[in-house]
Amino acid sequence: MAVIVIEIPMLPPKEASPNWRGHWTARYRAMEVYKTITILSARQRHPIQPITTATIRTTLVVKDRRYRADPDNAIASLKAAIDGIVAAGILTDDKYIKVLPVVFDIDKERAPMTILEIEATNSNDQS
Repeated sequence: MAVIVIEIPMLPPKEASPNWRGHWTARYRAMEVYKTITILSARQRHPIQPITTATIRTTLVVKDRRYRADPDNAIASLKAAIDGIVAAGILTDDKYIKVLPVVFDIDKERAPMTILEIEATNSNDQS
């Protein structure tokens, strides 16, 4: 199966970071906005049949080096985007996915953007 590429026209919100310390309602609102934008972006690339197991590669397109985050926090901040992919029907569930380390691309012209590359994997590889 070909790789499904979803371009989200924003980065994960700062409230999505595990290190963010603020009120839960602000986190909830920011995550809902990011999830909704992901759903809208994903529906433009909807496959014929939902994927059960997948590997997800993520590129965060940022303006400059100051916007690069800790890779572990960057992966954790993608929760709303992955939930959006499931809600859009591209993935059946987020239980059997592998999220690869996040890559940062410094590009002033395209930033800010989140690029998700979803590739179906063999379901027999799951335990």
